Amino acid sequence: MFDSTKRSLRELLQELKKGTIQLPEFQRGWVWKNEQIKELIASVIRQYPIGAVMLLEAGGEVRFQTRPVEGSRFDGAIPQPDHLILDGQQRLTSMFQATLMGSAAKTENERKQKVERWYYLDMKRLLANPDLLEEAVVDVPRDRIRPEVAGRKGLYLSSCDLEYELGLFPLSKIYEAGEWQLGYINHWNGRPEFGDVLALYNDFQKEVINPFSEYQLPVITLAKTSRREAVCQVFEKVNTGGVKLNAFELVTASYAADGFDLRADWYGRKSRDGMAAIEGRYQRFAAGREQGKPEGVQRLGRILKAVRETDFLQCVALLSTRNRRQQDQQSGQLPPDKWTGVSCKRATILDLPLAEYEKWAAAAEEGFFRAGRFLIKQGFYRSDDLPYVTQLVPLAAILTSLGSDYEAAATTAKVQRWYWCGVLGELYGGAIETRFAKDFPEVMEWVAGHGADPSTVYEADFRPNRLDTMRTRNSAAYKGLYTLLLREQAKDFRTGQPINDAIFYDDAIDIHHVFPAVWCEANRIGPDRANSILNKTPQSARTNRVIGGAAPSTYLPKLERAYLKSQGASETSGTVNAAAAMDELLHSHRIDPELLRSDAFDAFYEQRRRDLLELIAAVIGKPIAVESPPLDGEAALPQIDEDDGEANELEVAA
Repeated sequence: MFDSTKRSLRELLQELKKGTIQLPEFQRGWVWKNEQIKELIASVIRQYPIGAVMLLEAGGEVRFQTRPVEGSRFDGAIPQPDHLILDGQQRLTSMFQATLMGSAAKTENERKQKVERWYYLDMKRLLANPDLLEEAVVDVPRDRIRPEVAGRKGLYLSSCDLEYELGLFPLSKIYEAGEWQLGYINHWNGRPEFGDVLALYNDFQKEVINPFSEYQLPVITLAKTSRREAVCQVFEKVNTGGVKLNAFELVTASYAADGFDLRADWYGRKSRDGMAAIEGRYQRFAAGREQGKPEGVQRLGRILKAVRETDFLQCVALLSTRNRRQQDQQSGQLPPDKWTGVSCKRATILDLPLAEYEKWAAAAEEGFFRAGRFLIKQGFYRSDDLPYVTQLVPLAAILTSLGSDYEAAATTAKVQRWYWCGVLGELYGGAIETRFAKDFPEVMEWVAGHGADPSTVYEADFRPNRLDTMRTRNSAAYKGLYTLLLREQAKDFRTGQPINDAIFYDDAIDIHHVFPAVWCEANRIGPDRANSILNKTPQSARTNRVIGGAAPSTYLPKLERAYLKSQGASETSGTVNAAAAMDELLHSHRIDPELLRSDAFDAFYEQRRRDLLELIAAVIGKPIAVESPPLDGEAALPQIDEDDGEANELEVAA
């Protein structure tokens, strides 16, 4: 699979210049700073190791879009490379720009400003004290004039004679030193110092130029027969200091070799360089606008903006592999253990042919729009409230594959049950790709009436005491239960209005305490119960300000007066029974009005547990046995995916 040897740095840099060694498109840009380049130059002069270089033979089945290293220039067309750099780009590019590029290296200074620098070696200082070698590597701007700044000596190197006079050897001549040497000798010939400066140069040539020209470093070359997944894994292992590349970036580079711009397909592209503008799929998701429709749906866009490029590729992979598995099954030519496996793992995505992406991408896009509309019906308004963004992937694949029947009542009921089992069973926080691959075909068989309950439905379990530990929106079940209350038409305490798009976005609906945290603390109710979702419900920010930190018996009359005002009535008109209306509003939140009016926290807490468990049991389709709740001071169940210290709601003092 690979070969390891040593090669001269000079030879590698010359191949960069010729274009026979290039970069795969997924490689990051060259970003080394000026001081890093000077340190690298010093390491090569000292003959210190600067690390191995890893190359990939070009021309195999693993095809990537390629580009030359930054600073390369060619007369005519860019040649096809023989090798691609997997590791060592920064070092090789730095040395190439400093030596063979023929112009000033493009880099950054300590203030992260873009600058261009030539590099020189101070011959006398370098030979006099090799321990201070970094100081002997001198950088000057593109015009070779460095003004005096803060006491640092200015340099004027705009001609070779100035270089000779100051004894500064240009690193750009390190591999072609003969011409500079001749000019140096002619410059000093006949002058009293000639013998000394000639001896200096001879020592410099022996101690620096020759070793630099002969410097070798280890090179590992991967064979062109290597699989794409292996190449990408190797690349990420050796690039531990960089940002991990995701599957989208790697597939983008692979498809680009066939002339397909995956990045433009996803993100869109403005018209430029003779290329037409492209509207990307993500642009349509974020706008909530399906292809071919002039206007978008705000709520749909606020949900689908959570879809990432890798989520989309996973959905395409699920659709592709399930279709291929069905073809294998129908052909009868392969035993079942040889059928294509339904998968969306990284390796599957990286091996996804462009033809398969083009075949399934439009269907996957429609599937995500169907998923968005499904989630709206479940009560979701924004992506931040999605319990698991990842569950959108199998949901989109399922709704795509159901075709025109996806909105049939019996079908929707089963998909809803599967979805809420995943949320309230908190099953999508682990090895999600494996669960995707199981859920997708299992749900399809189940909906068709041919299979047993899918794994997620079968495995879903909700323990009543879990409600005590759901305290912040870091919990998927917390987000899910909050949204279920919205779906069940929980109404705002102050206005009595069912929460809709306008109210949700304009009135800043969020989840707030029923018994305020301030009141709970004053009445010695521990933070575990005070901050449980059992003591929270969706309300507008304005309603929460009315509640403040008061007891329910105090704030409910305020809310009743606010409700009367919102209805255009008064306390004496008698046209509206404010207390009865408030009772109805509280019931819409699964809250017993009498317990709230009497400030009976313990009874309220257990009443709400029973009612919310009834709601949960209904959506997951399973009975839930009520357990004895933990009392204050007793150990509660450990939290899942939560942070007790998160201050999620602001309580305003009365």
